[in-house]
Amino acid sequence: MLLVLIASQVPAKQAIKVDQQTLDKVEKKYGSEAITRIETWQQLVSTDESKDDLEKLKKVNDFFNNNTQFINDIDHWH
Repeated sequence: MLLVLIASQVPAKQAIKVDQQTLDKVEKKYGSEAITRIETWQQLVSTDESKDDLEKLKKVNDFFNNNTQFINDIDHWH
């Protein structure tokens, strides 16, 4: 969810750079694994700009499929 929020605030051609204060808050709330996911996301969106949209979409899809855990809405919101 945090990565989606961050990504939605940045134009497509602009690199994502999360400041240290935000990283500290994320680590405190979600742990060091969240920092790793953010760093991996930053690398993903800053590379392969020459790829076509379908290839980029597949990489983004793979990223979220490999870095998020499915949970039913009823379990998540209660």
